[in-house]
Amino acid sequence: MAAYVGSGSPGLAEKVFDGMAERDAASWNTVISGAVKHGASGRAMELFREMRKTGWAGDSFTLSCLIGGAVAVRCGAVQMVHAHAVKTGLELEVSVGNSLMAFYAKLGSEDGVLDLFERMPERDSISWNEMIRGLLVSGSVETATRAFKRCPVKNGVTYNTLIAGLIQNEEPVLALNLFLEMVEKGVELSDYTLSAAITAAGKVPGVCEQLHAFATKSGGSSDDWVAAALLSTYGRCGRTDLAEKIFQKWEHDQSRVVAATALLSARSGELRPCEALDLFRQMAGEPLMMDRVSITTALRLSGELGFADLGRQLHGYLCKSGEHLTDTQAQNSLLSMYARCGNMEDATRVFSSMADHDVVSWNALISGHVLHRLGDEALRLWQAMEEEGIEPDPETFRLLITAWKFARGGSVSDCNLLLERAPVAVNYAMTLDAMGACGELGTATELARSMPDSLHAWAALLRRSSGELQQEAARNVLMAEPESVAEHILAANLYAAAGRWRCAEAARKKMKEKGLRKWPAQSWVIAGATIESFYARDKAHERSRDIYASLEVLIREGIKHGYEPDTRFVLQEVEEFQKREFVFTHSAKLAVAYGHMVEPLGKAIRVMKNVRLCGDCHDFLKVFSVITGREVLLRDTTGFHHFCHGRCSCADRW
Repeated sequence: MAAYVGSGSPGLAEKVFDGMAERDAASWNTVISGAVKHGASGRAMELFREMRKTGWAGDSFTLSCLIGGAVAVRCGAVQMVHAHAVKTGLELEVSVGNSLMAFYAKLGSEDGVLDLFERMPERDSISWNEMIRGLLVSGSVETATRAFKRCPVKNGVTYNTLIAGLIQNEEPVLALNLFLEMVEKGVELSDYTLSAAITAAGKVPGVCEQLHAFATKSGGSSDDWVAAALLSTYGRCGRTDLAEKIFQKWEHDQSRVVAATALLSARSGELRPCEALDLFRQMAGEPLMMDRVSITTALRLSGELGFADLGRQLHGYLCKSGEHLTDTQAQNSLLSMYARCGNMEDATRVFSSMADHDVVSWNALISGHVLHRLGDEALRLWQAMEEEGIEPDPETFRLLITAWKFARGGSVSDCNLLLERAPVAVNYAMTLDAMGACGELGTATELARSMPDSLHAWAALLRRSSGELQQEAARNVLMAEPESVAEHILAANLYAAAGRWRCAEAARKKMKEKGLRKWPAQSWVIAGATIESFYARDKAHERSRDIYASLEVLIREGIKHGYEPDTRFVLQEVEEFQKREFVFTHSAKLAVAYGHMVEPLGKAIRVMKNVRLCGDCHDFLKVFSVITGREVLLRDTTGFHHFCHGRCSCADRW
């Protein structure tokens, strides 16, 4: 049986098991661990139930194996094993306790992790690592750092756990300081350590090149995964020129897929859709270049770009190869792709065809409904998810709070119930934004005033409020010290909207001095089998004269039908006539004008945008749908807008 399991044939191992006249603990453990190892966690639970019926209670190996495998299936399955562990007295045995802590860490349950850790009579290094990981997943960075300092024996894995958690919690400077501590103390640096440090360096201006030099000097840059981390990080930093140099120098053909996938992520992350698609087509032409990671990356790219045609081709490839069609990760990527492309029918069909659903599967389906602003449907899915025994994670709660904003039957008590269950990591600003959108400004304002660090809270209320409350929100935002790019941009825009141009320029200058970079607004239109992208006032397209001429006609016709340019969305110190010219040539308008030129009459125009659609473009597109008789399906950072017959599906709430 062990030989069959090791060779990837758990079915044959079960046949041998079925033919055994007598079975002992080793027999049951072998067949159960084989099912878990090969992703058949549901079957492993069935075998466990059969084992208990025959009188075997299982040992610590059985339970820890089942807990680790059942995490991906259902929360209820793990809770059943946990109850059995308590009953048999194995709950606090080291390997079982560690597995249970890993389970509660994945749920973001800080209390569950700490309760187990404190009650365990014996702990090993894995116990400490799981406890630290659980705290970090819950967003308790300070508590995790203190626990790290208390850890009696720190090895490379302990350091790596904290570094990875700090990066996930957007603390790259702390992660890099910990990496320096490892170097100074002579702790062994693995390829994972270097890769994680390089990822952190990409979030701190001017540090990535230093880490690159360190990796080269230490010999780590020749490792495929370290080189892939460098490639990916340079891509995220906007240095795709350096990323492409690393790719061109790649020496190992067998691992070239790693580099190609990292470069694909870099190009899509920089929103260079045409180049990303060219690279993918090159990968598709080489058999060795298409593995599970590259396929899921390409599916993610298709979803981000809203390029459903490419996604369908990938779906066809999966069906044809059959190799990854039953893989949960690939199926989740497929589901997410269809949802982000606006095709909820196919997304639901993929979900229904899956043998097992994990929390990522449910999040992808809920996210699709949230993108379409179908709040009630998203909340009903949450109920179905809990009925199936899947425990929500922090991302689930973020989606649910956003869904509550669009739900017709939502109430403040419902939202408070969500907050009570949500882990600390969930952003309260999202809740305040949802309350503001639903007209509960009084409750949201009281909550914002009660929060000690309320910059995000007041920023969320700013867009939803008016009059004196809006002025109070603006004052509180400007009094705070901005840290992120979004906060700096918000402060600059507030100053500009008030006509305080010098203050606005100073805010932008401060952002540049910190090395923070603002991605310019970009829109891309999907026309047939191609994607064309545009920036504001963009004249780089080969047909720019035709595009501008077409847009001019559309704007003239729009004004006749009631469109009135809103120059409040031009936050620059220029004359009024220049503001009108600027607002006329926003990227969304250019993309729609191009789509109107090249797409057959009667066909809907599909546009994607990397920032929130401005109010002026929103007004224009409603009028555009009337004067042309065309529908426009536009996805921005808030979700989908379906413009038809002078109305938008968002009901002017976005």
